[in-house]
Amino acid sequence: MKTKNSVKVLLPLGLHTPEMKEKIVEMLNGREGMFKGSVKEEKGMKKGMTHEEHLDLAKALLLIDKLINDAGDTIGRSYGYSSRESKATGTLRKKLESLRSMLDTRYHKVTTDEQFLKQGHVYFGERPKTEAGGNNNGYLTR
Repeated sequence: MKTKNSVKVLLPLGLHTPEMKEKIVEMLNGREGMFKGSVKEEKGMKKGMTHEEHLDLAKALLLIDKLINDAGDTIGRSYGYSSRESKATGTLRKKLESLRSMLDTRYHKVTTDEQFLKQGHVYFGERPKTEAGGNNNGYLTR
């Protein structure tokens, strides 16, 4: 069932377009060690993630959020939005939201103001507001 890029596992769910499959393959290629633990600096101490590692992980988590959301819609239409299965996808999204919030806090510790102005809240797909007005509390969303 698994291919070398683990994409075939998602295919039977029918949750993504060919463009989404291409994005998944692109993200998985060359990222075998992306989710492994950090290198130890001292006994019991982890070095944490770099700014660039946070950017890569944020892209992956945003994609996962979209897939879970699509799965929830498919399940909700098929079994009802108040079904146990549909509620389980909501629980997954809440857990993922909590994880992204925790990682966003750590992201800000390794990100300079200049980097933040370019990328914004990467774990939530938000970029800082540019000169093009709008009332979004200072942020443009995806």
